[in-house]
Amino acid sequence: MAKRMLCLMLALCLSMGLIMSGCGSEEPTTVPTTAPTTAPTTEPTTAPTTEPTTAPTTEPTTEPTTEPTEAPGTIELNREDFTLMAEGETWKLYTGTAAVEDVTFTSDNPAVATFVDGVVTAVGVGKTKVHAEFNGVKLSCVVYCRWDGPTAPTQPKPTNPTEPTEDDPTEPTKKPAGKRDPVKEPPEVFDGPSSFYNDAAFIGDSVSMMLRNYCADTGDLGKAKFFVVGSYGVNNALSGELKVKYQGKSMFPEDALAAAGVKKVFIMLGMNDLNISGLDGTIEKWGTLIKRIRDKNPDIEIYIQSMTPIYTGAERGKLNNKSIDSYNKKLKAFAADNGCHFVEIASYLKDSTNGLAEKYCSDEYVHLTKAAAAVWVKVLKAYAGY
Repeated sequence: MAKRMLCLMLALCLSMGLIMSGCGSEEPTTVPTTAPTTAPTTEPTTAPTTEPTTAPTTEPTTEPTTEPTEAPGTIELNREDFTLMAEGETWKLYTGTAAVEDVTFTSDNPAVATFVDGVVTAVGVGKTKVHAEFNGVKLSCVVYCRWDGPTAPTQPKPTNPTEPTEDDPTEPTKKPAGKRDPVKEPPEVFDGPSSFYNDAAFIGDSVSMMLRNYCADTGDLGKAKFFVVGSYGVNNALSGELKVKYQGKSMFPEDALAAAGVKKVFIMLGMNDLNISGLDGTIEKWGTLIKRIRDKNPDIEIYIQSMTPIYTGAERGKLNNKSIDSYNKKLKAFAADNGCHFVEIASYLKDSTNGLAEKYCSDEYVHLTKAAAAVWVKVLKAYAGY
């Protein structure tokens, strides 16, 4: 019995040992095969293929394509044509938003006028066209340079196809005789300088430049000073976009008058304002100008001169003889209301068309001849009692 029990126990132990040895053989075959094959194959294949392909392709393609499409600015000229009346006179023609250094400025004839950094400068008498070009867009402006003086080169006056020449036998059929002649004679005055103007100054635009040039030659207005600038007007006199010069320094008109110590000022402005501010708007700005002059020069006498007419046929927008007549009436009323003197100049320069007489017009537009300046001087002398 004891032997049988011992045999049963030995058999039981043997069977248990076999089971345990079988469980131990499964562990090494399962664990090593799963861990190495899963971890290494998943991590390297996912991370490298995703990160390099996404980041480089997105960033470079977005930034470069956005910046060049932004608007680089535009070009603009503030005149289609204009006249400079003195050698070296300048006019800032370019008013665009594109940077000046990015715009190409050229002149068809730099011997007449140059166009550099947006500014036109008169060089010689004649006509040329200037251009501004940027980003495939090109704008142009016609520039006339006309003046009398020792430095002005001799050049024949351009032929007007509508006017007869000296050798043309058909003159009577082309132009009615006397139509462009003056209709009002200037007053008779003495021949000589007028001391009344020794302590006076004249403020004006390119129309007044001929008066300045004429008086520099004749001395008819004594020691009068001239603060005149091409394309000048009430608007840019107030803004400082253009300034007058005194002793080489650029100044607002009220400051120039104070520095010069003058007692009288004769002003003719408006030619470059009517198409900007209109009649009433320009008159309103006159009020600001007169106040600023009096604030700096409380004892000065102010003389407002009527604006000269335009050559009939050269009208541009509100710059026409009907508007000029209305403007002068408003100026006269303004002078009376604001303690200023008023000097009538315009009527002495008109022809039968109510425009600027031919003998008084240098460019079939608004600018004057020496003959017109001589009439202007006679009117001023008569006004002063000479």
